[in-house]
Amino acid sequence: MVTLTKAGRYEVSGELGRGAMGVVYHAKDPVIGRAVAVKTLQLSEEGTGLTRAELLERFQTEARAAGHLTHPNIVVIFDAGEEDGLFFITMELVEGKSLQNMLDAGQMFPLPRVLRIMEQICSALQFAHDRNIVHRDIKPANLMLTPDDTLKITDFGTAKILQFGTVQQTAHVMGTPSYMSPEQIKGKVVDGRSDIFSLGVVLYEMVTGEKPFPGQNITTVIYKIVNEEPTAPRDIDSSIHPGMNFVIMKSLAKEPAARYQSCRELFADLRNYRSISFAANANATLPTAGSLHKSQLQGVSSDDAQLAATSRVLNARATSPAQTPLVRRTGAFAPVLEPKINNRRATVLAAIFLLSVIMFGAQKIRPVFQAAWQQSGGSDSLGPTRHSDRASPSVPDSPAPLAKDDRASRSVATDNASDAHIAWAQIDSTPAGAEIWMDGAPTGKATPAQVQIDPGIHNITLKLDGYGISNNQIQANDGVTVSLGPVLRKIR
Repeated sequence: MVTLTKAGRYEVSGELGRGAMGVVYHAKDPVIGRAVAVKTLQLSEEGTGLTRAELLERFQTEARAAGHLTHPNIVVIFDAGEEDGLFFITMELVEGKSLQNMLDAGQMFPLPRVLRIMEQICSALQFAHDRNIVHRDIKPANLMLTPDDTLKITDFGTAKILQFGTVQQTAHVMGTPSYMSPEQIKGKVVDGRSDIFSLGVVLYEMVTGEKPFPGQNITTVIYKIVNEEPTAPRDIDSSIHPGMNFVIMKSLAKEPAARYQSCRELFADLRNYRSISFAANANATLPTAGSLHKSQLQGVSSDDAQLAATSRVLNARATSPAQTPLVRRTGAFAPVLEPKINNRRATVLAAIFLLSVIMFGAQKIRPVFQAAWQQSGGSDSLGPTRHSDRASPSVPDSPAPLAKDDRASRSVATDNASDAHIAWAQIDSTPAGAEIWMDGAPTGKATPAQVQIDPGIHNITLKLDGYGISNNQIQANDGVTVSLGPVLRKIR
């Protein structure tokens, strides 16, 4: 493998990333001493119908158009050129991580952070679309986040440059399969609504932790994008607000005319998702999960030559799993077989279920009878209550902290609306002295401490030098004190 040391005047010092159509390097501009990122592209006039001069002119035209996009959430393009057959684009070097890296690491995205990220993406894409520039390859790998959570979109103009600079000239081969719009797969002319579909896939993934169109191969993925509706987010996690569910599903509409017509319109609904009206029965747009039958896949290759051609090109291009992520991060769901049980076992299970329902009902009704008894002047004959119950007899017991599992920890669209009331959290840890962070922000307190909170669901993070970070989730009701006291795990 030949090691690149220079691209034009830029001195290359190392490789930052590699994709199917090019490599990104860390480099330095020796003229002004600025650190930059240099992306090399594999372009050739062979098979394109263009002369060398025409290819270079179109390359410079598209790079120049992308370079005119001056926006705080778009990576700045400084230069573009060609030397000894090597085409390259020099751009702003962003210190941070891609959204893809964070998703792959299983990082949780609370709702406020999702909205901050989406606001920045929508602002940048609207700015570009207003100038008739379509990105064509919106995906987590092209969304960079700096340490202060500033988002930067990379690779503006690259997809269109690759479109005319490779043997596969049709628009459908540009992009990453999991995030391509139906019209992009079909090779049709695309506009800003194609980017909105891709952004809807990213939003779906941040909210649910799943891909809307999973598949073991590219053929399956592109078939689902064109022909099948994704599983509704609320079918994956019922705590996701119906308004958020509606916004995501509308972004993923198959027909561009049925989607949001602009990123401005998309974010307006996203910001006000709690107040979206469902008078038109939003559930009518929500699909039921379906499986891809083998005969349907055969139909792709026999009945639809366009999809078959797209599949062949993308399969040839997919050189690494990182470039073309296709499978659900949590793995495919195995088919659930109905267990065979005898009558005796069924009777026992039914009895246990009935007993559980009775006990649950008794726990729910108990505070009502207790409050009525105390108001009538009677003594508390129903047993001792917690301090928070005595202070406010009409308030039911606080629910236990939510179970912490992979899906619950990734649920970010829970409706945490607060009102004028308050609640309290008594937070302890073993050992004590851990910093208390709430919903991604420091509280300025350390364990043990009592923290005033709004009623609803909150993410509590405890940090102590020498110990692993403890992530917890609690739910608080009006006037109730919720207790939390995890044992911190020492780092060896």
